[in-house]
Amino acid sequence: MEEVARKSNTVAPRGLSKPQAASYIGVSVGLFDLLVSEHKMPKAKQIASRKVWDVFEIDQAFEILPHDGAEISHDQEPLSDFV
Repeated sequence: MEEVARKSNTVAPRGLSKPQAASYIGVSVGLFDLLVSEHKMPKAKQIASRKVWDVFEIDQAFEILPHDGAEISHDQEPLSDFV
C-alpha cells in the first residue's frame, strides 16, 4: 500500500534530455537531431550546464508534423518558434 502511495507522488518532468526527447516522440537521437536542425523540433533550453527540451514545445512541434501520406509543402517556412 505504501509503495502505491509513493508512486502517485511522482511528478512528470517538464524538461527532457535529448535521448528522452527523442524517445518521447518515437525517433532515434540522430533523427531528433535532424529534426532540430531542420527547425521541425525545438532547440534545447540551457539550465546551468545541461541542455533540456521542453515537453510543451515538443508537443507543439509534434502537432505540426504532417501525417503519413499528407502532402508536404516544400515552401513552408521554418517554424519561427523553433529557429
